[in-house]
Amino acid sequence: MKRIGKNIIIQFLLLSGIVRLRRYLKQRNSVTIFIFHDPAPNDFNAFLHALNVRYNFVGMEEVIRAKKDGKLHELPKYAAVITFDDGHKQNFDLIDSIVELQAPTTIYACSDIVNTQRHFWSNYPLPKPQMEAIKSLPNAEMLEKLATVGYDKQKNYPERQALTLAEMQDMEQTGLISFESHTCFHPILTQLPDAESAAEIADSKKHLETLLDKTISGFAYPNGDYSQREIDYVKAANYDYAVTVEHGQVSTQSDDYKLPRICLNDFGSVSENLVKACGIWNYIKL
Repeated sequence: MKRIGKNIIIQFLLLSGIVRLRRYLKQRNSVTIFIFHDPAPNDFNAFLHALNVRYNFVGMEEVIRAKKDGKLHELPKYAAVITFDDGHKQNFDLIDSIVELQAPTTIYACSDIVNTQRHFWSNYPLPKPQMEAIKSLPNAEMLEKLATVGYDKQKNYPERQALTLAEMQDMEQTGLISFESHTCFHPILTQLPDAESAAEIADSKKHLETLLDKTISGFAYPNGDYSQREIDYVKAANYDYAVTVEHGQVSTQSDDYKLPRICLNDFGSVSENLVKACGIWNYIKL
């Protein structure tokens, strides 16, 4: 019944024109950053085509440069950025869609998981309530809990979950896909001691710069969790900006180290993601 109710609301919002109105009022003169994680290629292709009709894709570097120069108003109307967190191996299969629609894309990668056989702790099949509960634990305790279901952050498993260096290089060769930092191992930064939080932020930048032979200037907070401490560490590590999972659009007033993004559903329908993309779903509790 809950799913039926959700679908009815989605269709009502689309057919009523509310989604289109909100997009006009809130997104026409600002920048919207969308976030995916690990969508299937066919689903992502459908999502991207739907977004392409309604938004104008721009690159993250272009947005940051325009914001710093006070020229956000010179970007296209309904400007939108495509981003991914983590660096999942299936992201490689999205190249064709990104190139077809010329959609600049930024992937915030975990530096010590990509190009290895290590796993993402968030991929482990725990019931949602249990996973949410362990996220609130100090990192060491969280890792102890995850060890009981077979997770070891340093272990190289038979099957990889992350992109290889060769794949990352091929993606960068498109001229549309760039990589930035998402820590080394994707910990909940606020659950780490000071030194460990600072190291995850600073070391991931160094590791990716060595791996990719490029300057890393952007950072994404894992799980969207940060405090003023993390913001200070990001600044100290000489990042130019950081993105969150806080809801909203980028404007001239946005803090460079707390840039908002709108989360889209890797497994949702096109209709659901169009409603979420305009930002209105954040205010619907279902």
